[in-house]
Amino acid sequence: MGFVDYFLIVFDYVRYAKKNRIFVGAGRGSAVGSLVAYSLGITSLDPIKYNLIFERFLNPERVTMPDIDIDFDADRRDEVIEYVRSKYGEKRVAHIVTYGTFASREAIRAIAKINNVSDDMLANILPYIDKDPKKKLSSNLDDKLKIVLQEYSQLNKVFHEAEVIEGIKKHIGIHAAGVVISSCDLSDVIPLTYNGQEYLTGYTMNELEELGLLKMDFLSIKNLTIISNVLDDIEKDTGKRLDLDKVNLNDNKIYELFSRADTVGVFQFESVGMKNFLKKLKPKEFKDLIMAIAIYRPGPMDQIDTYIKRHAGAKIDYPDDSLKDILEDTYGIMIYQEQVMQILVKMGGFTFGEADMVRRAISKKKLKLIEEAKDKFIDNSIKNGYTKEKANEVYELIVKFADYGFNKSHSVAYSFIAYQMAYLKVHFPEYYYINLLNNNIGGEAKTKEYIDEIKRSGLSVLKPDINKSNKTYVKEEKGIRLPLRCIKGVGNVAADNIIKIRGDKPFADIFDFLARVKKNDVNKKVLDILIDAGVFDSFGYNHSTLKYNMDTLLNYADLISDLDESLVSKPEIIEIDESSKEVLMKIEKELFGFYISSHPSSKYPDMFKLIDITNSFNKRVKGVYLVEKISMIKTKNNDDMCFLTLSDETSTGDFVIFPKKINLVTDLEVGDIIEIEGMVERRLDKYQIVVDKLVKLK
Repeated sequence: MGFVDYFLIVFDYVRYAKKNRIFVGAGRGSAVGSLVAYSLGITSLDPIKYNLIFERFLNPERVTMPDIDIDFDADRRDEVIEYVRSKYGEKRVAHIVTYGTFASREAIRAIAKINNVSDDMLANILPYIDKDPKKKLSSNLDDKLKIVLQEYSQLNKVFHEAEVIEGIKKHIGIHAAGVVISSCDLSDVIPLTYNGQEYLTGYTMNELEELGLLKMDFLSIKNLTIISNVLDDIEKDTGKRLDLDKVNLNDNKIYELFSRADTVGVFQFESVGMKNFLKKLKPKEFKDLIMAIAIYRPGPMDQIDTYIKRHAGAKIDYPDDSLKDILEDTYGIMIYQEQVMQILVKMGGFTFGEADMVRRAISKKKLKLIEEAKDKFIDNSIKNGYTKEKANEVYELIVKFADYGFNKSHSVAYSFIAYQMAYLKVHFPEYYYINLLNNNIGGEAKTKEYIDEIKRSGLSVLKPDINKSNKTYVKEEKGIRLPLRCIKGVGNVAADNIIKIRGDKPFADIFDFLARVKKNDVNKKVLDILIDAGVFDSFGYNHSTLKYNMDTLLNYADLISDLDESLVSKPEIIEIDESSKEVLMKIEKELFGFYISSHPSSKYPDMFKLIDITNSFNKRVKGVYLVEKISMIKTKNNDDMCFLTLSDETSTGDFVIFPKKINLVTDLEVGDIIEIEGMVERRLDKYQIVVDKLVKLK
């Protein structure tokens, strides 16, 4: 088919990445079903072992270019693209352009601005314009909108002029992954555009493929960055490089982690819904993970309960006993596109190439092709010994399942990445959590989630320390040390300056710190925050003492900025009692967004803990929680209703207060500690507690 060069080009830049220790994913999409790709090291999983099908990737009936997308460590993907550019030539490699266009509401706003239409006037029309960017303005033109346009001539002008620019290109962007590689200078065959930094193709992805140009997808995944950094850290400490491609796939500890849904930070398995599914499924082997990724999506989700029951030992029914070898791994349920193809081959006598074309026809709703294939399937099935009724029955199932069947090859590859992350989490937890946190610096919600889990795992979370903290989270013998950057109000510049000034010489005491770190690096406000954050605790003074002596300390800093340090005596520090634990905890929450030492609810160990919410469906519970967020809304009947976000030392949860109980939150504030009673309910895939009793605690 003339695709040898294609494979070798991909092989070459994947080899370059691996030789330069740029982490490459196990594979992606149907290419994982290619034995050639596996043999060349493009993918990492043996397609024969997992019963994958090459024809799902490439076959004589499908003569379009094969599609080998590669996932790279997000921080180093650009190095691979630069290698390709240097190998084939600056003018022969280019990122693919994308074009931003005026969507309906955007067009309205742009024309309104040109015509000096006020926001107040614009508010009369916007409620009638659908927020879906794919919806055309004309589709919004109902009787209500027509009345508005008749009433306001300005808005009528705006609406009809917006229709003219709707869909017009307004700016260029860069395709997230697509790169074109050409055997001649691109400027000889297509127009190029310049974005101020580099040349991009003047045509978008669709036109380039029609012209026969070669598009390669270099994708970046942050999870691969995390894995790569963990491996680097382990090697740095142990002197050995862990080969995750050879990891044991029968490690019971890993499946225990998945069965507990202890999957925070694990690729593809982090969502609340997926965690609930895992707890019911109780994965026991690698094929369970492959299936979980494939089935937990709209469409096949309908089969989840059946799958769980059969996985637990319930009777398995097959569409026909002859299909057992195809459907046994998924307990008689068609989940994978490859299974659909195998059934078409076994019963209907199709080639795998023909079977893939039928699968594509079903997914694209090509009714004529579906009907033609049905006739052939039934005729051949009868010749192969099946009844017409059975052939009809199975073909109807094929049409139903093929529409949302998942690519098993893709599922195998992504399950492997998830397993690799889970392996690191189980066997190297400190390294895993540190890199998870470093990958999310600045993301308060995720950081809190990870910190909560670290505490539950038994690892210690250590406050920032002026002599031990760096720009990122670091591993210590006693736990994980927080960086200076995570203190709210300090700022990255101030934090980085402190670390730079400290260098290899730790600060001897608070006076040494003030002598070396000048006012332009740390002002009074920042110093106050650093004290509250506890970074000077190792110097032997409590927070209240340092704050009480703040003016004395700053005067000392002023003196030594103009005089030799040896000429200035260190002032006497007047020691006073520390603030209460409650006050310190409140400040801690304000500065970090989470509690480091302990959560206020930890004083009530016998109460219901939010980590157990998924195991308590339809049960009445009683617990003590911190109020994180209060959201009031109006119902259709104009009654007040309240949603609360509450936390304890184990997790964060959603709580609902219906109008009949709304008086419970009359004087409730964020930061309050409350005792609640209520019923655990489930809304879609999320659990919540409906509150009927609430008491504020001191």
